Amino acid sequence: MSTRQKVAAVVAEFLGTYVLASAMLAMLIRTNFEFFSALAAALVYGLMLLMFGNVSGSYLNPVVTLGMWTVRKISTLNAVAYIIAEVAAGFVAWRVGQYFIAQALTETAKGGLDWHVFIAEGVGALIFTFALAYGVAKELDVVKRAVVGGFGLFAGILVASLASDGLLNPAVAIAVRSISWAYMLGPIVGALLGFAIYNIFFNENFTASVKLRPVRKAKAVTVSPTRAKAKASK
Repeated sequence: MSTRQKVAAVVAEFLGTYVLASAMLAMLIRTNFEFFSALAAALVYGLMLLMFGNVSGSYLNPVVTLGMWTVRKISTLNAVAYIIAEVAAGFVAWRVGQYFIAQALTETAKGGLDWHVFIAEGVGALIFTFALAYGVAKELDVVKRAVVGGFGLFAGILVASLASDGLLNPAVAIAVRSISWAYMLGPIVGALLGFAIYNIFFNENFTASVKLRPVRKAKAVTVSPTRAKAKASK
């Protein structure tokens, strides 16, 4: 991969995450009906995947990037660069959103660790990343991955919205000012479980590639008769 392609991939992650975070911020400001928020997020995610899927993979979410790294679909260096770009996009979406509405966005998350929110965000992220893991394992083309990923995000947000804002994305949490341990750690745990559960139980190619290394037996050291006699004479 050339330097230009590497830079393009990071820029794609930034732009895609910014659009997704801004869209979710707009929906949370304008409506309290989670169905529309989930639908908007799914459509935007699918569109961004169609646009940038062949450039960067269009992860648009630090926990998705982390999950892809755990299943060896992205290198460590690229994963770090993607996560930095995605988090930065969340901050930019927050500041630009404030400028558009001409007022400061207030912090909405409760202090401390709300276990209801944590579990809801985790379950929602698990559903979403399970769908992504399926698309990766089946090597779907970008159009099919956009459909599967979009529906997965839609379902995950709807389920999570029973107890949380249904963000499933730390970058989006930054943009909408829902920064808390629950909104940061919940999606991470859920994403890791989503990728792990699919690949361990449903992806035969992945489990077949994970093999235990055979234990190497120690080589026997042989001593020539001449050297043995010389040592004995000493």
